[in-house]
Formats: sequence, structure tokens, C-alpha cells
Amino acid sequence: MPSKVYGWEDTEGPEASIAEAFDSIQGGVVGVDALTFSYRDYAALKRAASHLKIEGAQAALAEHRLHKNSEEAGYVREAARIADTALDDTLEAVAPGKTEAEIGALLCSRLFARGGEQISFGPIVLTGAKSAMPHGVPDETPIENEALLLFDF
Repeated sequence: MPSKVYGWEDTEGPEASIAEAFDSIQGGVVGVDALTFSYRDYAALKRAASHLKIEGAQAALAEHRLHKNSEEAGYVREAARIADTALDDTLEAVAPGKTEAEIGALLCSRLFARGGEQISFGPIVLTGAKSAMPHGVPDETPIENEALLLFDF
């Protein structure tokens, strides 16, 4: 049986896509990625498809995500190229006295200049002792000579 993927943007909400997806289904099981599926989306799914069983499908989705066709692999390679060149450009500009926030802003601009289309989250650039904080927030902390510098983007 062929499958179809229904998606939505967070700004739209899931209701229209869920209604379309389950309009003709009489019964069965719906698999969701329980690691990323929000309660809001779950509640919308239960309202639109109360006749269906909802189960976690993380394992099947993880297996599916492991395999890339040539087009998807090309996108991954291009994203890696953009990230690598933007980071190289940014590292050339790192100097003592510049702040974490300045370096993060520079990295963003270099990502777009190299062909990036969007950023999934603001870059985390941390220095010194703050570099041990994996989800720290960049601020006006200046970079010191020979200090550690963490980039997460």
C-alpha cells in the first residue's frame, strides 16, 4: 500500500493536515515519533482520528532516516560544505576581545553568505569556562587569548 506524508508548519497547526490525512481511513494504527510529537499535536490527532490507535514509531522512523537517496545525500553534503566554509571564514575573524555574541552573529552572516537558507537555532558560541555548558547562551563575554571556544550550530 503506497504511503503519503502529511506535514504542517508550526505556525499553521496540525488540524487541517490531520483532517485530510484521516478523512478516508476507517480504522488502524497511527505511528508517531513520540520523541518529537507535541501534546498539542497529539490532542489534535485524537480529536480528528479518535477511531484510530496511536503508537510510538521511533524505531521505524529512525531506521527510515538512516537511508538517504542520492538527492537527500546531496543536500546533506551541500549543508556540510556550507557549514564548513562558514566556520572557516568565522574562525579567521576570531580575535581576543571580540564577544561570543559578535562571533555568533558573524557565523550567522557567513552561513547565509555561503548559501545557507535558514538556521535551525541561533548558534551557540561560548568561551572559557562557559564552553563546558552545552546549552549555554552567548553574551558579551569577551574571548581571551588562547581560551577554549565552543561552536554549536
